[in-house]
Amino acid sequence: MKLVVFVVLAYIATSSGRYRPFPRICPPLMEYRSCGSACPRTCRVPHPSVCTVQCVSGCFCIPPYVLRGQNECVLLSDCLRNGTGRWRYCRVENT
Repeated sequence: MKLVVFVVLAYIATSSGRYRPFPRICPPLMEYRSCGSACPRTCRVPHPSVCTVQCVSGCFCIPPYVLRGQNECVLLSDCLRNGTGRWRYCRVENT
C-alpha cells in the first residue's frame, strides 16, 4: 500500500508542472548549473582545449572568474597569488 501511495504522489509531483527542485547553495562567485562543462576554467587550465562533451551538474564559477582549488573563484589575474597576498614566482628554465 505504501508503494502505491509513493508512486501516485511521485507521478502527481512530476506531471503537474509544479514540481521545483530544491535550490542549490553554492559558494560566493559560483552558481549552480544542471548542465555545466566537465572541464571548467581553472587557474591551472584557464583555457581548456580538449574536453568531453557531457553535462555535469554542480557549482561553477560565474564569468569572468576561474576555479582555484576546490571551491574558490578568482580572477585569472589573481591565480598567481599564494593566499598570503604576495605573488608566487615560478622558476623558468631555458631549454
